Parts: sequence; C-alpha cells; structure tokens
Amino acid sequence: DFEEVTLSRRKSHSFFTSREKDLICSFHQNNKFSDSEARKQTLNVVNIPLYKINLTIEDNLEVKGEAELIFNLNQPNSRWINLFLYEELEVDSVRINGNKTRLFYRGKENPELWINLPEMIDVNKTHSLTIFYHGELLEKDEFGWIAIKSSSDWFPNYESRDNSYFELKFNYPADYELVSIGEQTSYSEDEDVKSSSWKNKIPSHNASFNIGKFEKYEFTEKDLPKVKVFISPSGHSKLSHMIIKYEI
Repeated sequence: DFEEVTLSRRKSHSFFTSREKDLICSFHQNNKFSDSEARKQTLNVVNIPLYKINLTIEDNLEVKGEAELIFNLNQPNSRWINLFLYEELEVDSVRINGNKTRLFYRGKENPELWINLPEMIDVNKTHSLTIFYHGELLEKDEFGWIAIKSSSDWFPNYESRDNSYFELKFNYPADYELVSIGEQTSYSEDEDVKSSSWKNKIPSHNASFNIGKFEKYEFTEKDLPKVKVFISPSGHSKLSHMIIKYEI
C-alpha cells in the first residue's frame, strides 16, 4: 500500500549484455491509483517525446555535444531523473529550462547521470533539459574504419525510454561522409567542415549515425522509393583480413 513495486528481467541477447528490461508485472500505490483512470499512468518518472542533439566531431574524432531533452514529469513527487551517457563522455554543464544547475551527479567511469529537478517544477507543463558534454566517442582502426563506441549512449537518454522524435545536427570534418536516421533536412559544406541535419517522421526507440569514407550508390525501381547504399571500402578490407585470420 505504501510503495510501488515493479518486477522485471534483463532482456536476453546472444552476443552482449543489455540494460533493457522486460516488464513482468508492476503494482501502483493503492492510495494514488485507486480509480480506473489513474491506473493508466506510467511508472516512468519522465516522458521524453523529443531529443534535439547537436554533435560536433573534431579532426581528431573527439566530440562535443549539446543534447536538449523535451520532457514531461509523470510523477510529481520525483526529484531526480536518471539518464545514461557513455562513460568516456564527460558532462560539462546542465541546464533546466535555460537555467544552469549544479545539482547533478555522476560516478567515475559510470554511464549513469543523475539530475536533480527544481522543487517547483510544474507537472502540467513541458520542460527542457539540456546537457553539454565532450569526450572520446569514436575510434579509427588501422584500416581507417571508424566505429562508435556506444551506438545507444552517445547522447544522454532515459533508461526505459519510449519511442521519441529526434532532431539531429552534425558538424564533422569535410574528409568524411555521415549518415543518420530519418530524412536529411539540410546540408552544407566548406573547405574544412560539413554540416547535416536529420529528422525522423516516425518515433523510434533509438537514433545513431555512421561516419567514414563511403562509396555511395543509388538504386531506383519503378513505383518504389529510391534506395541509397553507403559502402565503406576500409570496412570491407577489415572483414577480408578477419576472414583470412579465421580461415573462413
């Protein structure tokens, strides 16, 4: 009667450990959720319908990020939001509705980021949470293949997030090509820097990107959408060496 109880289990994957969970059952507090309408409420502290992310990739592949999370508070008594961000990325500052706050905590080499919310935050309004961060997210191997160290936590995100809209902007060295989710809404370049923006029309669980030196191919068929394929020659070279190594 006095606390909410949730029973869940980690999702099973063949090749990696996931922090995603399958909900088995959950029970609300009786005094809060006695009527039928209240029973429909979610256990999530926040709902984040939109992520706005601006990521700058330097020549040495270090990144600087600005992530704005548009959120609604579901539980009025909750004072903390628990987000995840790849552990090698450092948080520089946090703003809530444009106001800088020092009330956030992150353990050493820990992906969890805890942010304290103002006491007077209005649960009936939509709010903005902006996190500025930087660090080493990308790595390039001897073949020139660039890999993202975390395709899910390269931006601050809520653990049990529902599908969301993403507005993404990337600034990156002109030597590379970059592809992300959704549709490309803008593109520009000069001698040193390229910029591209991407937006999804259908909410998705995650958003990521690929960067590298790609060969681009386009395929068209009557009455079908145009298909664009980006191939990394360095990636194929690496795969060939791996196949030889394992005598495949």
